[in-house]
Amino acid sequence: MIDLIKRLLGIEKDKKEDSGEEKSSRLKMAVCVLLLEVAYCDEVFSDPEREKLSGIIKGFFDLKDKEINELINAAKKQKNESVELWKYTNLINNNFSHEDKVKLIEVMWEIIYADNVLNKHEDYMVHKLSDLLHLSQREFIDAKLKVKNKKSQNLQKGDSGQAEK
Repeated sequence: MIDLIKRLLGIEKDKKEDSGEEKSSRLKMAVCVLLLEVAYCDEVFSDPEREKLSGIIKGFFDLKDKEINELINAAKKQKNESVELWKYTNLINNNFSHEDKVKLIEVMWEIIYADNVLNKHEDYMVHKLSDLLHLSQREFIDAKLKVKNKKSQNLQKGDSGQAEK
C-alpha cells in the first residue's frame, strides 16, 4: 500500500525513463487529481459526487475499492500540494487519444451533475481543463449537453434531486 502511494506521488522516481507501470500510475494520478479539482471547485464534495468519482475511477482503471480509496487519498494530497494543472493535463495530452480526452471531459460533467447542481465555478473549471486538453469549444459544449440531457432524462424517469443553479 505504501509503495503504491509513493509511486503515485512520484516519490521513488528513478532518473531513468518511467516504466509502463510507473507511467500508468502517473496517468491514474493525473486523471484523479483533475477529477477531484472539478469535484472540489464549488467547495462542496457531496456524497453523490464522491460516489460518481469512485465509479468513474473504477471504470477507467479497473481498480478494487481499496485501490480506489488509496488513489483518491493520494490524489487529494497531490491536489492540495500543487497549484498548477498543466503538469497533469500535459501528461494526459501526451498519453491519451483525442477520444479519451473527450470522454474525460464528459465524466467531469458527470461528477458536476451528480448532485444536480451546476455553478459558475464548476463550469469555468471544466472549460479551463477542456482548453488545457486542447479540445474545441464545440467538444466542450457537446460533452456538457450530452451529460446534462442524460441527467435530465434520468430525473424525468423518477430520480430526485436539486435543481440547477
